[in-house]
Amino acid sequence: KYEYSNFGMGLLGHILSFSARMSYDDLVKTRILEPLKMNETTITLSPVLKSRMAQGFDQNGEPISNWDFLTFQGAGALRSTAKDMAKFVAANAGLSKSDLAGAFAEAHQARRDAGGRMKIGLAWHILSDASGDIVWHNGGTGGFRSFAGFNQLQKRGIVLLTNTAESVDDIGFHFLDASIPLKKIKPFVAVNEKILDEYAGIYQFAPSVFFTITRRVDKLFAQLTGQSSLRVFAETENEFYYKVVSAKLTFNRGEGGKIESLTLHQNGDQIAKKIK
Repeated sequence: KYEYSNFGMGLLGHILSFSARMSYDDLVKTRILEPLKMNETTITLSPVLKSRMAQGFDQNGEPISNWDFLTFQGAGALRSTAKDMAKFVAANAGLSKSDLAGAFAEAHQARRDAGGRMKIGLAWHILSDASGDIVWHNGGTGGFRSFAGFNQLQKRGIVLLTNTAESVDDIGFHFLDASIPLKKIKPFVAVNEKILDEYAGIYQFAPSVFFTITRRVDKLFAQLTGQSSLRVFAETENEFYYKVVSAKLTFNRGEGGKIESLTLHQNGDQIAKKIK
């Protein structure tokens, strides 16, 4: 049975470095980075690379600190650039010559079924496709997401790095096979901060269930009792939607023009009265 484990990848990295009697950082540099001349890929950043480190942002568009892996570094401790990762993908895809070609080819061999048209090689996922197998992997750490993939038959490869928690997988797959659709991006509009302040407050669904609405500069956040605070995006002046779940909020005004309640549109409509 296929199960992908980040913990398992971290443990594997630890075992390999222990066996080689060197740090994971040095092991990867010696075996992969130096042969491919990937000079901007490392775990420990130099002052120059540190000055170029992008700020990461969470799913709400808020700044978030990046993750530092002190142990199990094989799970995602390396920092890199698009230019360096392009070298890695080109070498894997056979678009550039490398002494590692044999090892890369071995890693691309399917080992297990992963459901549907997907199989798993040595860390690489393989999507069976009419235009040629798409070999790919993605990743995410605090405030960052990545996608790398290639189609050897089509001689195409792509690297996507973003400093947000939003997935870019659909862009990568669409580039490698245009028949794979891009996800639909819902537009959102700007709402005057004074109006957002009118929405801010506490709304009651039940005796112990509340919606807390807050404004942070020009953004609106909603928090249901016992859940995380999530950003909601304005579809119209009084209608907002979530990106992370399939739900909407509508703010309702009374006869005097004041906000009296909100309606949660999720598995039906539920009204919460504004109490504060």
